[in-house]
Amino acid sequence: MTITLKPNPIYDVYEGEYPVKWEQMNPAPILAILKASGKFIDNVRREDYKVETYVSQCKALNIKIGLYHFILPNNITEQAELFVSIWNKLGGADIPPILDVEVDKTYLDSFGIGQKVWSDQIKSWLDYVENALGLRPIIYTNLKYWAFVYSKDSFGNLVPPSWAKEYDLWAAWYPNVPDDFSWIPDSMIPKGFKRCIIWQYFDDGRSNGFIVNDLNIASPEFLEEIQHGSIPTGTINNGGTIMYNYKISPTGDYVNLRPNHDTSSPPIRTISKNSTAYGNDVWGDGVNEYWLHVLEIDGIGVDGWAAAKHLGSNYANITSLTSSNSFSWPDSIISENVFKDANGNIIASYSGMLNKK
Repeated sequence: MTITLKPNPIYDVYEGEYPVKWEQMNPAPILAILKASGKFIDNVRREDYKVETYVSQCKALNIKIGLYHFILPNNITEQAELFVSIWNKLGGADIPPILDVEVDKTYLDSFGIGQKVWSDQIKSWLDYVENALGLRPIIYTNLKYWAFVYSKDSFGNLVPPSWAKEYDLWAAWYPNVPDDFSWIPDSMIPKGFKRCIIWQYFDDGRSNGFIVNDLNIASPEFLEEIQHGSIPTGTINNGGTIMYNYKISPTGDYVNLRPNHDTSSPPIRTISKNSTAYGNDVWGDGVNEYWLHVLEIDGIGVDGWAAAKHLGSNYANITSLTSSNSFSWPDSIISENVFKDANGNIIASYSGMLNKK
C-alpha cells in the first residue's frame, strides 16, 4: 500500500518497537505518545521497559510527549497507582494522561465481567488519576471496543455511558485507503465523547517505509492547543491539589484568549461556555477592565489572557478557588467589588493595577 504521511504527524510507540530513531524522522512529530504502563507480552502489569528512554530521547529533540496506560479488567486501583507513580517519576507529559480502552468481549467474558462493571472500572481509573494529578484524562478507543461499555436506556436502546461527555477522545479507525480521508468520518467516531481530538489512521507504518507503526493526526483545535501550550508546571502539588487561584466562565457562548491583555492582539483560541478554564494572575483597572492570565483550558496547558470585563462590558465571570488570595494596589483607588468565592463572598475589592502578593 502507498500511504502519504498526513501533516503534523503524531506517533505512538511502546517497548516492542525499540529502537525508535526519533532523530531520523522528517518531519519530526509534533507529539510522541508513549506507553507508560499496562500488561505486556510477559503477562506482567508493569512499567514499559523503554518509556524512560523514549522520554529522554524526545526531550533531547524538543518533541512533546504524552503518556498512556493500557487498562485491563480488575485491580483498577493498582493499575491507576502504577500509572500515577510512573507519570510523577517521568515528570509528567505535555498533554493530559491517556487511558487505552481496547479489551474485547471474549476477554471480558472470561472474567465474568459485563458492560456495567467494565464501564464502572474504566470510570474508577479515570477518577483516580484525575484526583491524583489534577488533569482529566483522554480516552483512546474505537467503535468495536467502546461498544462493550454501552448499556440500555429506558427505551431499550444501547447508549454510551453518560460520563463520556466529559472526556476527549483519541479514536482509532483504519480505512482501506487512508489518503482518501483528511479526518475520521463521524460514523467511525465512538459515541458520547466531548470531542474527538486525535485520529489514529494507520497501524502498519514500518511495513510501509515509516519509522513507527502507528500514525496519527490531531484535530485542528487540538493541534492549536499542542502548538501553543503545555501542561503548566508547579500548579499541582504531590497530593494532587490544584493550585490555580481562579476559574473563568464566559457569560456568552465564548470569550477570546489573546497573547496579551489587549484586544488588538489576535485571538489564540476561544474559551467556550462549556469549557473549564483556570488561571492565576489578574490584570485591570477595576472599573472598565479586568483580565485573567489563563493557564489551562479543559486540562490542556495554555498561556494567554481572557477579558472578564472590557471597556465596561462583561464577557465572563471570574471565581476565586481560594479565599486566601491577597492583593496590593495603589493608595488612591476607586473601590469596586470584583471577585467572589464559591459561596458568593466578596474576597477582593479594588481598582487600578492588581498585583498578587
